[in-house]
Amino acid sequence: MDKRVQMAVIGAGRAGTAVLNELVKLSYVRIIGVADADTEAEGLAIARKHNVPVFSEPMQLVEKNEEIDILVEVSGDALIKQDIKDYFSRVGNRKTVIMHNLVSRLLVSLASGRSDLGPDYHPNDIGIG
Repeated sequence: MDKRVQMAVIGAGRAGTAVLNELVKLSYVRIIGVADADTEAEGLAIARKHNVPVFSEPMQLVEKNEEIDILVEVSGDALIKQDIKDYFSRVGNRKTVIMHNLVSRLLVSLASGRSDLGPDYHPNDIGIG
């Protein structure tokens, strides 16, 4: 059986755009949606170009939690991360992995063939919060 990893991205600025640019190339990844409060964010334009649903309210995307294997959270907003964790706890979601900023940097660096770790746009985003 062919399995695709179902991913969602919260934060469509510099970090989210870098992640999306790599994810859209992968046939084994299905992007469930991309969310950013800034409706003009570059990453949302990329999502629209690839017919990926976009959301201006991150929690609308998070509510699709049963569809999401990996949630890339690169908004830089610690409150959103806590809201996500609280929601997952409340609904009993123990399936979805929340990908941290550092892991997304590593993913983008590997996928793009960099010889160093990509830039950190959210230096205060440490650990799982």
